[in-house]
Amino acid sequence: MSFCGIPEELTIRTQQGVGSSTWTRPPFYGNLTIPELYEFHAENSPDHPVIVYQNTDNVLQTLRFKDIIHGVRKAASATLPNMHQFPTETGTQVGILASVDFPTYFTLVLGIMYVGYTPFPISVRNSAPAIADLLRKTATMVLLVSADSAMQHLACEARALLATEGYEINLVDAPTYDDLYNSNDGGAQFNAPSRRHTTGGDTAVILHSSGSTSYPKPIHLLHRNLSKWAFAPYFGDMDLADIRISMHCVPMFRKSASAMHLLQPQVGFGAVITTFRPSVPPIAPTAENVLHAAMSTECKGMICVPAFVETWALDLRCLALLRNFDFIIVGGAALSINIGNGLVEQGVRLFTVYGATEIGVVVRHMALARPMSGDKWSYFSISPAVEYGRLAQQSQPGVFELVILDCTSWSPNVFNTTFRGRAAYATGDLLEVHPTDQNYFRVFGRVDDQITLSNGEKVNQSGLVQDPEIAVAVVFGSGRAQVGVIIQPREPFNRNNVSELQAFRDRIWPTVERVNAYTPSHSHIFKEMITVTDASKPFSLTSKGTPRRHLCLHEYREEIYRVYDKIDSYALGGIPLPRSWDKQSVNAYVRSVVLEAMNVPWIKDEDNLLQHGCDSLRANWIRSTLARALETAHEHAPYIPHNLVYAYPTIGDLTTYVCTSLSMGGRGREDEHASHILQMKSLVDCYSHFPSPEWHEPCSGRAEGTYREVVLITGTTGALGSHLLSQLLRDPRVVRVYVLGRVSSAGCTDLRERQRESFNKWGLDGESLDGATVTFHVANLTKEDLGLDSALLLEVRSTVTTIIHGAWRVDFNATLASFEPLLSGTRHLVDIALSSLVPGGPKLLLVSSVSALQNYVSDSPAVESIDYGPEVALGTGYGESKWVAEQVLHCAALYTGLRTVSVRVGQLSGDTHIGSWNTKEWIPSLLRISKRLGAIPAMDTNISWVPIDVAACALLQMRHSCHPVLHLTSPCPVPWMDIFGPLSVKLEVSLTSPLDWISRMRQLEPDVLIGARGTECGMDALSGWFEVAMSTERSDIILCNERAVEASECLAALGRLGEGDVLRWIAFWNSTEFL
Repeated sequence: MSFCGIPEELTIRTQQGVGSSTWTRPPFYGNLTIPELYEFHAENSPDHPVIVYQNTDNVLQTLRFKDIIHGVRKAASATLPNMHQFPTETGTQVGILASVDFPTYFTLVLGIMYVGYTPFPISVRNSAPAIADLLRKTATMVLLVSADSAMQHLACEARALLATEGYEINLVDAPTYDDLYNSNDGGAQFNAPSRRHTTGGDTAVILHSSGSTSYPKPIHLLHRNLSKWAFAPYFGDMDLADIRISMHCVPMFRKSASAMHLLQPQVGFGAVITTFRPSVPPIAPTAENVLHAAMSTECKGMICVPAFVETWALDLRCLALLRNFDFIIVGGAALSINIGNGLVEQGVRLFTVYGATEIGVVVRHMALARPMSGDKWSYFSISPAVEYGRLAQQSQPGVFELVILDCTSWSPNVFNTTFRGRAAYATGDLLEVHPTDQNYFRVFGRVDDQITLSNGEKVNQSGLVQDPEIAVAVVFGSGRAQVGVIIQPREPFNRNNVSELQAFRDRIWPTVERVNAYTPSHSHIFKEMITVTDASKPFSLTSKGTPRRHLCLHEYREEIYRVYDKIDSYALGGIPLPRSWDKQSVNAYVRSVVLEAMNVPWIKDEDNLLQHGCDSLRANWIRSTLARALETAHEHAPYIPHNLVYAYPTIGDLTTYVCTSLSMGGRGREDEHASHILQMKSLVDCYSHFPSPEWHEPCSGRAEGTYREVVLITGTTGALGSHLLSQLLRDPRVVRVYVLGRVSSAGCTDLRERQRESFNKWGLDGESLDGATVTFHVANLTKEDLGLDSALLLEVRSTVTTIIHGAWRVDFNATLASFEPLLSGTRHLVDIALSSLVPGGPKLLLVSSVSALQNYVSDSPAVESIDYGPEVALGTGYGESKWVAEQVLHCAALYTGLRTVSVRVGQLSGDTHIGSWNTKEWIPSLLRISKRLGAIPAMDTNISWVPIDVAACALLQMRHSCHPVLHLTSPCPVPWMDIFGPLSVKLEVSLTSPLDWISRMRQLEPDVLIGARGTECGMDALSGWFEVAMSTERSDIILCNERAVEASECLAALGRLGEGDVLRWIAFWNSTEFL
C-alpha cells in the first residue's frame, strides 16, 4: 500500500529512538498502516515494551510487540466468523460497546483493523437511542459487547429500537484479556488470519463526537491520516522512545477517541504506555489511584485530565510526587490558570495538549525545551507538519477560529470549508494568541459557545468563572444587553433562600472580579446577574462533563426571564432625593446616581459616560433610578426613554433632560424628534467649516479612466469592502492602494493577514494581497493626521487621487451621539483631501446607506438628491449619522470644489460566483429562523437587491460621477415571491403570512435565534426589525436610480435575480453550516 511519502519541505526536528536498544525506527512517513507498523515492530522490535502495568502482586508486567501481535491475531480471528455472513460493502464495520480494561480494548481495536475491517468504539456513556442512531448511520451490523449486565442491557435495548425499524444487528460477546493473552497455548505462534485489502483512503476506524447538542456524530478516520499522525513527535523537541507515559486516567471504554490516539505512540516513536492491570470490572481511575499507579510503574511522563491535577494541587504530598515527572500534559478541558501557575512555580513541569477527533493532536510534540514561567504552560504551538489558517473574530483582537488545511504532511478526517482555495476543517475552536509570542496559543472557547448581545458584541463563556465552589457554569444573554450566569454549586443549597444566595454570590465574587478584570466591559458579570441551579434539576452534562448548553438554557428559561425582569425594575437605593428640583440640585442628584452606578469617585459633567465604562446594565440602573425618583416626587412624571443614557450620555445632558422634561410636564415624541433634528443640524454645522484647499490647479487634461490612480480606502475587512479592494487590485489603472485599518490591539494579527482572512472567507484571491500595489496601515480616523506618521501622510497627500470611505459601525440600536467619532473621521478624510498636493484634489466617495432615507414617506420614488431634510433620516442613529455625513461632504463640495459623491447602498445579496452572503445580516437570519419554524413569510412587495460583487463594481465606477448622490439598487426589481418561493422549496418549509411568522418567532427561545456561526442579531433586535420590515402598514421606499445606472455599466447590465442566485446562496450557507 502506498499513500504517504515524505514531504520535501519538512525537516525532522528531533529524531526518535536515537538511544533505544530495543526499538527500531520504521520508515519515516512510509506506506505502512497502523496494523502493518505493529507487524513491522513484531519483526524488528520484538522485545520493545508496548504496555506496562502492575499486577495484583505489585509486580510490573510488560506486553512487548511480540506479545501484542499475538493477541492482535487472536482478536482478529475472533472477529472474522461474525463478519462472513454480511455483504462486503455493508459489513465492514464492527461496533464495540464494552466496559473492559485498556490492554483488552487496545488489542481488540487493533485486531479488527488488522483483518481490514473497521472498528467503531462506542462510548458506554451513550444512551440506547444514541447508540441505535450511531449503528444505523454507520451501517454497523455487528456489535461486540462486554459481558457485564449494564452493557448487555444497553446493547439489547439499542437492538430492540433498531428492530422496530427493520434493522437487525448481531450482538457478539467481546473477548476478554484471558482470551487474548492466555498462557494455555504454550507460547505457540498464532497463525495470521486472512486479511481484506485496504488502501490509504479507506476508513481505519470510526469514532464519534460527544453529542453536546444532539445525538453523537460518527467520524471516519482514514488509514493514511493515522499513519501520518504517528510521526508527529519528529517535529517536536524531545526523543520520546523508551519513556514510560502514564495513561491511567484515560479509560478507553469511556472515551472512544482515546482508542486511536493511544495506538500510535508505540509504533511511531517508541513510547511505552502504562495503565491499570487487566481486571473485570476494569479499575475506575481516581485522583489517588492514578498518581499511585503512575509512580509504581516508574513513569516519567503523564497525560491527565485537569480535575485530577486540581485535586493533587491541594495536597503537599502529591505536589512532591508531581515534581518527579519530566512532563505532565493536561487536555480535554481547561485547567484553572491560578492552579496551573501555582504548580509551575512549585517546579511541576506542566504542559497543554490540543487536538480533536477530526484533526488529531496538532501541537508540537513536545515543546519541553521552552522556559517555564507564568502561564506559558497553558499555551501550545502548532506542529510544523500542520498547515493551518486563522479566521479572525470581529471585535475580538488576538482571537481566531483555528482552521486545519489539507496538505501532504497532515490532513483532517473531516472537511467542512475551504481556505485559500483548499479543502479544510474549521474546528469551531477559538484560540487566543499569546501576548508576547505570536506562535503560541491557548483555547479561548468555542465559536458556538459565543453569546451575541443585542448590540452585536461577542461574549465567550469559557473562563468567565473559575472557583472551587462552582461545579458548572453556563453563561446566558444571547440577544440581550447584558450577560448573566447560571451556576451549579459543588455544594447545593436552597436557591430560594435570599440570604443563602447572597452569601454564595459573596463567596465567589472575588473570583468573578478577577475574571472581569481581564475581560472586555461588555463581558462583565454583575452580582445581580448570578443565579444558581435547583438541586432537583441539575444540568445535563456530556460524557466530557461539560454542560449541554442549549438544553440547560431551555430548562432554565423561566429563571433567566426572572433575572432580567428584576434587573429591568432595579433602582439604586440609598441616594436621597433632592429637596428641590432646580438645576443645581438636579445636577447634584444625577451625579450621585451616576457615581454610584459606575462605582467611580468622580466624573466630569461633560465626560461621555459610555466612553468611561458605562455598560448597558449600569445605563439601565441610571435610567431606572431617575425614573423612580421622578415618579416619587411628581404626580405627572415625565416620560423617561429606555435609551436615556445613550441619547444623553453625560451628566450635564442628563441634568438638562430631567429639568427640561419637568418644566414641560413631560417630553412627547414630537419634542424628541425636534431635539434629534436639532442635534443632526448641529453636527452638520460643526463639521462644515472648511479651510481653503491646498490644490489650485484644475484637473483638466486628464481623461477619466485613462490616467493612473492611487486609492486610499477604509473599511475593507467586511464583505463589501473586501470585494471593493479585490476589484481595485485587478484594475490595471490602479497603481497603488493604501488600506487604512483600525488601531490594532495587543495580540491582534497584522492588517494584511486580517484582510487575507476576509478574502478567504468570501472566496476572493488572497494572494493578490502580496503584491507591491497594496500597503496596509494602522490608522485612527478620529485624529487629524489619521494616526499616520508624517512621511506617510505626506506621501498620501502627494499621490492619492481617490478616497473611498466605507468604514462605518453597523449598529441599529446605537444613538446618533455614538456615531460622532465616525463623523469626526469623515471630516478628517475631507481635510486630507483638501490638503492634497494632487492637481484638482482627489475624489471622495462615501459608502452611504438607504437608511439615510429611512423615514421617507411618499407615493413617489425618492430621487437621487442631497436636498432631503433631517426628518427623512429619523429612526436610528445609524441612518441619522449617514445623513449627517452626506451633508458634510456636500458642503465640502459646495464651499471648496472638492469632488464628492455619496452612494446610498440598498440591500446587497450573495455574490454571483459562489453566493457568499454574510450570515450576520437580517435576510440570512430570517431564513435560518424560517427553517426552525418550518415556515417562511410570503409578502406582496418587490425586491431590489444587488449582488455584492456587482455592487462593488458599481461603486468603483460611480467614483467618477459628477452627481452628489446616487442610489445603488437593482434596475430590475423582482417580486418577493420570485425569490422566497424557490427558497421555501429548497428549505422545505411552507409559506405563511408575515403576522403568523412573527407570532411563531416570538415563541422561540432567544438562543434558538443565534446561529451556530454567530448570527449577530439578538431576540429583541430581530423581533423589532422583522416587525417593522413585514408590517402591513409599512410602505416600501421606492428609490430612483437613473443616475446610478448612467454612472455604472455593470449596474445597468444587471439582470433579474432568480432561482440560480437562490441555489448559490443556499450552497454557500450550507458550506458554513449556517442553515
